[in-house]
Amino acid sequence: MPKSILIVEDDTLLGETLHTMLTLLEHNPTVCNTLSDAKTAITQQHWDVILSDFSLGVGTGVDVMNHAISENSEALLIISSGYEREQFEEQLKGLDQVLWLNKPYKIDELVKLLN
Repeated sequence: MPKSILIVEDDTLLGETLHTMLTLLEHNPTVCNTLSDAKTAITQQHWDVILSDFSLGVGTGVDVMNHAISENSEALLIISSGYEREQFEEQLKGLDQVLWLNKPYKIDELVKLLN
């Protein structure tokens, strides 16, 4: 079943690549490159999945997830990073429902989380 997926990624090429792969898998992805755009998208639309990079230049994936939670989003929440989750445990306190995906990851790993 196709899912509406918000991709929050400040690396334009990676965002476009994820968009292409998820479209080929018959999902409906949208890419936001900034925290501000992501917050607007979360407020204005229902998402099945919100996938955010941890580091966004201005702000973090934690900010994205906190906004989604404050908007009562029922989306599956995923943060991806090249760093291990343990390095951010303090920032992730209270966000037990947020899944972590280590970069680099294979598309199969992402698909497994989506299903």
